[in-house]
Amino acid sequence: MNSWNRYFDDIPVNNWSVFQFHKNWIDVHKNEPEKLIYSKAMDTLIKSLRAIINRSADLSKIWKANELLAKCQNQNHRKAGSNIDKLWLCVEKTFQEKNINAGTNCIQLVSCEGVNISNVGDKRSLATPITDKHLDKENSYKRRREDLDNVNFLYDEKNTNEEDELEKHAEETIQYNGKIWIVGSTKINVRDALTKWQKRKDRPRTDLAFYDIIDVTPGSNSDFIRSQPNDAIYEMKQFGSSEEPSIANDVKELIVKFIKANDFRKVVDENYVETRKNDTLKFIWDFANLLAESFERDNDLTDFDLSELAYREIFLAPLIRSLFRGMHREMRIFFGEKHLFASSEELNLEKTDKESREVGRKVDIIWSLKSTDLEFTVGEVSGPPNQRSHPRFFSDKLKIAKMLKIIINRIVRKHCGTGVKLSSLKLYGLQIYNNEVICYELSVPFRGLYIFREVLRSKLPTNKVELALISRSIPTLLKFKELLEQSQKSLKDYIVDAYIMSIDSGESANQFITFTKQDKKTS
Repeated sequence: MNSWNRYFDDIPVNNWSVFQFHKNWIDVHKNEPEKLIYSKAMDTLIKSLRAIINRSADLSKIWKANELLAKCQNQNHRKAGSNIDKLWLCVEKTFQEKNINAGTNCIQLVSCEGVNISNVGDKRSLATPITDKHLDKENSYKRRREDLDNVNFLYDEKNTNEEDELEKHAEETIQYNGKIWIVGSTKINVRDALTKWQKRKDRPRTDLAFYDIIDVTPGSNSDFIRSQPNDAIYEMKQFGSSEEPSIANDVKELIVKFIKANDFRKVVDENYVETRKNDTLKFIWDFANLLAESFERDNDLTDFDLSELAYREIFLAPLIRSLFRGMHREMRIFFGEKHLFASSEELNLEKTDKESREVGRKVDIIWSLKSTDLEFTVGEVSGPPNQRSHPRFFSDKLKIAKMLKIIINRIVRKHCGTGVKLSSLKLYGLQIYNNEVICYELSVPFRGLYIFREVLRSKLPTNKVELALISRSIPTLLKFKELLEQSQKSLKDYIVDAYIMSIDSGESANQFITFTKQDKKTS
């Protein structure tokens, strides 16, 4: 006998659905009132789907079971007004009213008002025996609107009525039990400390901790970080391994040749053929050629009035395209304040059909997987390259962190997956400010905690005097490319594993992420 519910043997695989399973459960167990509980039906459904994934030899059943399991873990099937909610309210309402048929000692479930009968079944009555111990059992979903699948969320009933308008607008969902981060000599639980900080009335929304993101970048001025003991701060800022750029000998030789050249333009031209050997050497030549062209245009890269748009068009976009020239079959790169799809989707998740749609936040550079709409890296040019604007720099840094979080959440929402795999996934963001390139990393190594850190930084040369800076900027950019290639591969592996691995509820990636409503600003 198979270890899953008979429904999956009796019904053709193409007709499997979460709703029909619940309807079938009620029909089959109409004489067993102790089983006519939503949570029991849902538990059996999830266990059956996992059993099929692990034990079935039918590939079509495995794929369909994965699809339904993802829906069970990603969606709230008991949402008020949904067909499943209406179906179970019919059962629960009948229990409450105690409409007992004295002759059969049964509850008569006469109809399911408000439910699409074509979806639920025919209009026949369901005779359901009831015993004394079940007469007073409270199963009303209306009295407990929290989905039973979400009992792992940390929810403080006492503070419900004390939430201010900021809390209601943010709609923060804080998740707790599971893998935790302990720091400092006093063994501080970072998630607990963050929860306490978030309940303060005066906490700043310009702090990434407001969005469950721990900012451990060198220049971090996070109020949450500063509120911790010094030893805890030090330990948090040591999180993660360093990413030191390294280059091959032929790359070093070429860079040295360019730096020592008396006639830079001439040496660049002479080395064109030699640099056709591989994509790395081609990129170095392209970088040098872009600089040589700028020198010929009276060093326009140093022009104080050089606009952000012009800088992106004449220098940054060609440089980035050259850096990733060998990856055009794997990824797409978009330039020019494109709307982030992940941001748009998250903004519109809870909108009804009548409500207008948001277009999402604009981002200067977006990397996405080829042939999909799945973004995995973003970049921002923080103003004109030769004009300092710290507010713009700070704002774009926050924007990169929040957009990377939104991307991670969308990956989990779309593909589910395991928390173990998610904790090893790293996404990267690029920021260009004051002719400096900065690479950030965002990961979710602990439940409910996103770690945002700086992994690479280098100054970009703009004139002949600074030409020696290519010995730092070229290795940094090549390392950035390497990190993105690793991130892309990890993301693909994560997606594959999400569809072929059985996931226990406590291991689901959904238990690692949190949601904070976005601002509706689009630029």
